[in-house]
Amino acid sequence: MNWNLKEILNKNEFYNEALSLIRQNSKNKIYLVGSFVYKSILYGNIDSQKEIDFVVNVLNEDISLINEWKIKINKFGHPSFIKQDYQIDPIQLTKHINIVRKNLSPTIESYLVSVPLNIQSIAYDLDENKLIGNEGIKAIQNKIIKLNNKDHARYSCEHFYGYSVNDMIMRVANSFGFDYELNKQGEKHE
Repeated sequence: MNWNLKEILNKNEFYNEALSLIRQNSKNKIYLVGSFVYKSILYGNIDSQKEIDFVVNVLNEDISLINEWKIKINKFGHPSFIKQDYQIDPIQLTKHINIVRKNLSPTIESYLVSVPLNIQSIAYDLDENKLIGNEGIKAIQNKIIKLNNKDHARYSCEHFYGYSVNDMIMRVANSFGFDYELNKQGEKHE
């Protein structure tokens, strides 16, 4: 595992172009989140990654595009930047589905406690050049996938994925060769 994300990310052309587009279209803090973070740590080489997620405090109302990027509305009803097979998802804290549903403060900490799985509860603070999110870091160190936020996991499975929470846990764990801890709250396993 390579925990030096800055070194890994700076070598990736897609990341650099994505970051430029996000910086141009947002204000205040920017965090890299999602599979781009944990796959960078686990594999070191992320050249095959085609999707990248950033958490931003404020996304500009007037979006300016560069280098053939287009805007598309994603499955969550928010703008995504699309170019060929690549996708950049800016997640605005004030509009994140679970932050809004639970009336949470729009902070990176609220985002990290609201994601479905523990491995997703990790972020790279671009200004500070550091990883945050103890649950995500522990998931990688201990190689175990488990629930982080049951309500959001159920919502995501019901509305977007079409399989059970336990199936989601097992699919993600198996994709990394990790162990898993299933939901013990009577979640139906199909």
